[in-house]
Amino acid sequence: MEVKNRKKKNQMVLPEGVERIFERKRKETAEKNLRNNMPRLFKRAVFCGSGALLILYFCLPFSSVNSISVSGQQYLSSAYIRKQAALDLSARYYLTIPILKEMKLKQDPFIADARVSLEDNRAVSIVVKEKKAVGYSYDEDTPYVYFTDGSRAELTSDNLDIISEIPMISGFDEEEQRRKLCNAFEDLKPEVINNISEVTRYELEYDADTVKILMRTGGYFLTNYHDLHLLNSYNKIINRVTDQSLCVFAFGGDEEDTVYTKVCPWNQQEDTTEYWTDDAGNVIKNEYGDKVAKHYYTTEDGKDALDENGQKIPIPLDDKGHENPDADFIEHYKAGYYASGKLVIPADQ
Repeated sequence: MEVKNRKKKNQMVLPEGVERIFERKRKETAEKNLRNNMPRLFKRAVFCGSGALLILYFCLPFSSVNSISVSGQQYLSSAYIRKQAALDLSARYYLTIPILKEMKLKQDPFIADARVSLEDNRAVSIVVKEKKAVGYSYDEDTPYVYFTDGSRAELTSDNLDIISEIPMISGFDEEEQRRKLCNAFEDLKPEVINNISEVTRYELEYDADTVKILMRTGGYFLTNYHDLHLLNSYNKIINRVTDQSLCVFAFGGDEEDTVYTKVCPWNQQEDTTEYWTDDAGNVIKNEYGDKVAKHYYTTEDGKDALDENGQKIPIPLDDKGHENPDADFIEHYKAGYYASGKLVIPADQ
């Protein structure tokens, strides 16, 4: 009992008023701590709730893209463009960022520009502008498409069907030739290019870089790089041509264009005419600028007159390129004066 009483004596007994003050302070501190922690707790609750809603939203079918429209293309299929944009109906509508899809499409070598937009009802619109195609050609068995900007792109199984809609290019083996051709096609209408089957470099006597065009209708059109734009009028021109087997030649001029038809060069019969040439091998022309054909003497029975070496004897020319035949050829020939191939009369005659 004495020990217990001593403990009670050792305990400090606070006055009732002081006790109430400490109790109030404890409550105020607890309330203050609660107020300080409320925003943090609220943010955590909002974050967790939002996360749960997002997870729930993306698990539901109405969060996906409902439809994708593709327009503006000429050769590329809608499926190809959607694939290049990495966009299909499984994509989440609100996670589809147009500018990123546009950047992805513009990286494609066939596409010059692209615009992607989010439409109502979870629809996505893609509008593309293709590069203007010139035609296709093979480089070591690999097909490539050439564009008017001078670039080219390899054809793959995803877009190989383009070949059926653009012309085949051949003969333009040098880079400068291809550059000129691509620049020339810039002035052609797309519908005209679609009507071309083949584009070939062809050498004419007066132009080694003639452009030979085979239309899908079977007609031929020949011109040069600079005047290729005249092909835009092909349908008007061909409607006036009565003989479809003829080639159309078109060349521009300072004042007016020249368009005419004639037998295609590859269908022309080979000129077997023999012409006079000078010592340098140049064809001799007369005063009118015409090439002078070489003719030969004949005997009384119409056979070729031959010299002692068995060569035909030509009729000589005067200074103006006109034939100057020997009026007494038969007599001189019989006398042996043409043994050398030229008239040589002995001095004693």
